Amino acid sequence: MRLTDKLPASDQMPADNLIQPYARVVVVHATTLHICAHSNNLPNRWGGDAGATKKKAAANLWVDLPVTSLFSQATVDRIRAVADLPYPPPINLGPDDPLGLSNQQILVFRTNEHLVLEIEPRLPPKDWQMSLLETTELLSRTESVVDVLAVGSRAIYKTLGVDRVLAYQFEEGSEDGVVRHTHGNGSLPSLLGIRFRSDDFPEEAFRLHARETVMAYTTSDRAPVGFCGDLGDAAHCINYVLGCRTIYPPAESFVRESGLSTQISVMLTIHGKPWGVFSCQARDAVYLDYQHRTFVHLLGNQVSRELTSQIHDQARQRVLDADHLRARIRDNISRAPNLVRGLTHSEPSLLEYVPDTGGIAILIEDRIIQLGQTPGEPRIRLLMDWAASNLKDYDVFYTDHLAAHYAPGEDFRDSASGVFLAPLNQRRTEWMVWFRPERVGKVTYGSRDQKGPKKKGQWFKTTVETRTGFSLPWTEEQVADIRELHAFIRDVVIERYSELMRINRQLQVAYDELEAFSYTVSHDLRAPLRGIDGFAEILMEDYGPKLKDDAKDLIQTIQLNAARMNQFISDILELSRVGRANLVVNDCDVAQLVRTAMQELNRESGKSVDIKLHEPLPPMRGDRQQLALVFKHLLSNAFKYSSKQATSTVEVGYSASNSFGDGEFYISDNGIGINEDHHQRVFGMFNRLVSAEDYSGSGVGLAVVRRIIRRHNGEVRIESKPGSGATFFFYTNLPADKSDQTF
Repeated sequence: MRLTDKLPASDQMPADNLIQPYARVVVVHATTLHICAHSNNLPNRWGGDAGATKKKAAANLWVDLPVTSLFSQATVDRIRAVADLPYPPPINLGPDDPLGLSNQQILVFRTNEHLVLEIEPRLPPKDWQMSLLETTELLSRTESVVDVLAVGSRAIYKTLGVDRVLAYQFEEGSEDGVVRHTHGNGSLPSLLGIRFRSDDFPEEAFRLHARETVMAYTTSDRAPVGFCGDLGDAAHCINYVLGCRTIYPPAESFVRESGLSTQISVMLTIHGKPWGVFSCQARDAVYLDYQHRTFVHLLGNQVSRELTSQIHDQARQRVLDADHLRARIRDNISRAPNLVRGLTHSEPSLLEYVPDTGGIAILIEDRIIQLGQTPGEPRIRLLMDWAASNLKDYDVFYTDHLAAHYAPGEDFRDSASGVFLAPLNQRRTEWMVWFRPERVGKVTYGSRDQKGPKKKGQWFKTTVETRTGFSLPWTEEQVADIRELHAFIRDVVIERYSELMRINRQLQVAYDELEAFSYTVSHDLRAPLRGIDGFAEILMEDYGPKLKDDAKDLIQTIQLNAARMNQFISDILELSRVGRANLVVNDCDVAQLVRTAMQELNRESGKSVDIKLHEPLPPMRGDRQQLALVFKHLLSNAFKYSSKQATSTVEVGYSASNSFGDGEFYISDNGIGINEDHHQRVFGMFNRLVSAEDYSGSGVGLAVVRRIIRRHNGEVRIESKPGSGATFFFYTNLPADKSDQTF
């Protein structure tokens, strides 16, 4: 494994150059294959450890000797063969190797100048593939973040045989973290809901997890092991990459003070940023070899991907729920005769823009406008003067503990423990300030506060503290929302539309590039996919009679998944074409669109199905080809999910009025129906609520439908309950002057 441009700078290293005593490490020059350095626990040629003698006699050291002094020529050849692979496999040691370390294996890491050889015990193998497949299937069924953490915790607990698994989240907008889920055998306390401080998981911990997400530590009566010789650039690898690297002091204290023998942590990330960790503990020693660490690493990646999906879906739903309210506020501000009236007489109120807002103060033209609960004008002016003088390096400034930055804030923490300060001009003479009141509460920590003078006694001791002077933290989403309104007031209202037009042009370019990229990638993926399918077919034709049944099943699985992948690519290409194609707008005959879609579906399925078409139907304004695609996907959906009913009923019609004030078309069926919680989710890419074994499909059709309808300034919605069928309502809303035009 080559390690270049991926490791922390040398000034960030812990500089201990130590490893855990269960493993041994040899550093070899990459060209000459002479030993440059090695751990002090390497056996010497006379028995015992190479670093055991205080005189360090030449006979006791392996430095400067060829690596064949330690390993057989066959083992050295294998090391050479795998050194430059991205993920070199372990190399088993045997009785022919001079070290005599049977039942051990070598892991090879490559730096610019050296090969780093980590020698560790080899554990009995397990069926990793089945464990991963089982966990992946369970993760795909989860519907919340807690569900994801529960599945991941159980999988790690079952595989590693630890006593307890804690799912720990770094809290957004706060320096603390909290235990969100626990799973164990009851021999260790749960710790569910217990908080830990930033000192308990310091910056060094993040650096130690940056390159390798899994970190395992097992206590020993032997001290950490140092090195003989010159490590050179291998020091980076030893301190940050090896499985036997030492852990950061707070984690070691936690293990010792909790009466544990083993601590294993697995970093969880969202979009490449740390989100939390699985922290696994055991009273007895639990060792992980490379295969175990790789499994836990892959499991952590699977959990991180599912967490990303769940959190993204939740955030998207929150945005959809709040978008209408914020759009109305912005629209009211822009329509008001002046900015002051727009800010103070908006309905809904500006206080509703961000949840948990106590008050807002706006300084414009030396006039202060106050909404809700604020500290009062004199204090607000002093706060703004302080901000103008001390926050010049910030475009905005926010905190949930104002008194920590501005001492007078202690006097009005009841109304302004939390503030968000946003200047409205470059001279910082006009401001918008959001206030949040103090939130007093008792917090249970799993550790003592380490700030200030060093304290004696246990670090990790449960403490209950009353937090004062703090408000609710500002989340990333809320910060983004306030920034958005801040930019709106500055760039859209105050400076009118010049800046917004420039941003819109950039967004359009980015959107066009994204669509082109999506099309190109999907198109280029088909070539290797054809190769995979073709070679699998050749294997079956040429070697089928010689293969066992399970081998044939695996090849057929390859072909099946290649076909599914090909369908995914086709669907992505279709979605890309929908967004790229010009719209040729006309008044379309809906009945004819339905008949065309039915003919195509009947031809593809090889059988004839009937529908109830409630005529007459008004025309639908839009692009004839894209609207035909809408009817095809919705009708295909209706037939698919009602196909298992005794009598399948699919209807197409028009409702003259709806909640939007206009009429809308509908397609209904008597199929399995959709739970109300999933009415928005089904329109996402590849979002399926049923298994492919029960109902075929890729989960792209409804995403295509929504994109087409929204390109036509319309909307699509669902009315459905499980077991009662589903009805899709939709409409277009293109202006009359767009007919017979291309745009």
